[in-house]
Amino acid sequence: YIGVDGAHRLEADQWIAEGSLWMRWMHHGTLVAETESKLCFVDAQQFQEISGQFNHTQWDPRVYAREFLDLVKMRGGDLTDLSLDGEHDIARPKEDFGFER
Repeated sequence: YIGVDGAHRLEADQWIAEGSLWMRWMHHGTLVAETESKLCFVDAQQFQEISGQFNHTQWDPRVYAREFLDLVKMRGGDLTDLSLDGEHDIARPKEDFGFER
């Protein structure tokens, strides 16, 4: 990934462009694959509509989205397509609930 702050190598457990799930998003860099990779496309509007139909007792994506947006606001203009993992303490999904990163 090449962004405004330079080049970054993504590891197997990292993801990109999470902001596009929770808010209007403009990509801030260029992603180039050096090896065979998998890319998953998720329609953000459909994801929000479907996940909003269910009662989430152990992990609520609506709570996560609000906390994610708060974090983006705190960062100000310093945005990136890289995952924010490790930079925040928001209500992230737990692996044992079927969410793997």
